[in-house]
Amino acid sequence: MPVLIRRSVHAGIGAVLVVLAAAGCAGSGGGESAKPAAQILSDAEAAAQAADSVHISGTVAQGGGAAPGAATATINLVLTSSGDGREQINGAGQNIDLIKVGQVLYLKGLTAPGANAGYQRLAVTDPRAAPLVAQLDKKTVFDQLVKSGSAPSITGKDTVAGQAAVKISPGGGVGVLYVADDPAHPYPLKVETAPAGGAAPAGPAGALMFTDWNAHTTITAPPNGGN
Repeated sequence: MPVLIRRSVHAGIGAVLVVLAAAGCAGSGGGESAKPAAQILSDAEAAAQAADSVHISGTVAQGGGAAPGAATATINLVLTSSGDGREQINGAGQNIDLIKVGQVLYLKGLTAPGANAGYQRLAVTDPRAAPLVAQLDKKTVFDQLVKSGSAPSITGKDTVAGQAAVKISPGGGVGVLYVADDPAHPYPLKVETAPAGGAAPAGPAGALMFTDWNAHTTITAPPNGGN
């Protein structure tokens, strides 16, 4: 059965997750905020990769950014160190569910019109599965979260869900990554971005929260798991 990947949603997710990093500016005070931006980003990636699981959730604006009436999609993504994961995307006319357990990918909502409405089942070695499996791989996601490019800067401090955070923006100033100001657990807490190629709007075009670090989450196959 053909798998139709709707690129607008997945491109939006990628734009939200990518924060450009290189040599940064030093902050002030204790904790992570006392370090250069590049070191904070490196610490955040190392902490994320060491955690056994994380929940990523939020919204991504589609096609036009943060303009009034722009379509949005809600994202729920659970990643684990085992390589298993689950991603649910709802909105903008799409209801997608991807589940990876071991060497099997279960997918729903990406099939051709008129196809079976239940889950399809693909081996992870199937070429059609490759881009979807990458979205459910914790290492790949957090490798993308910190990428070389325009020099970032520390732009201040904030509080995210009651936790002190240091804010880092890329050179263009159109995105913000919030990292826990905690040297023991410098986890990414939130990432937000303006529309690609546009000036920063009054509010973010997309924002994702990182929660439930090290929650020992187990991903399970769907009931009656696929064709």
